[in-house]
Amino acid sequence: MSALGLALAILAAVPSGLILGSIPLIAQATRHLVELLRPIPSVALVPIALLFADTIEQVQVFVTAYAAYWPILLATVYAVVQVDSERVATARIYSNGSLSIAARVLLPSALPGIVTGVRTALGIAVVVAVGSEVVGGGKAGLGGLAVTASQTSRSTGMVLGCALCAAVVGLVGDLLIRSMRTTMCGWQERSLAVRA
Repeated sequence: MSALGLALAILAAVPSGLILGSIPLIAQATRHLVELLRPIPSVALVPIALLFADTIEQVQVFVTAYAAYWPILLATVYAVVQVDSERVATARIYSNGSLSIAARVLLPSALPGIVTGVRTALGIAVVVAVGSEVVGGGKAGLGGLAVTASQTSRSTGMVLGCALCAAVVGLVGDLLIRSMRTTMCGWQERSLAVRA
């Protein structure tokens, strides 16, 4: 479920970050809203989400997506702001529209920064997914299994095993994202090496 929440966060945060990073007026207008919503602890939303969701899995997806959204959004905005303005100006000279500039210039140039945000969000997503299972009282998943083990058998080994499994999930996810970054952004790393 944390993978679905992370995927939803990526789908929402990357376009939002492209808009906020490339249109300063919108970034300025929404700055206070972002700073109001961003610090809300995701696990604190579990009781509210339980009022509207049918299952703990839906709550887990919502809370995970909410938590993962912010680091991806901020990384995307920062990466877009750092894009070389000459690239954007050159694209405008060739009569490329805003969507074309976003797809052909901003997104590829900002991709390494976006991937860094996704890597950060992955760790947060794993923690929040397990935490929402614990807080939400679910019986499934690593959080539910850890709570059940601690309440019934008092098995410290089972609880530690759940924590270790969560760590392995985070590690494998991070290795996959790093591998994808090398595949998708290798051109940029090679061009930086040529400049140096």
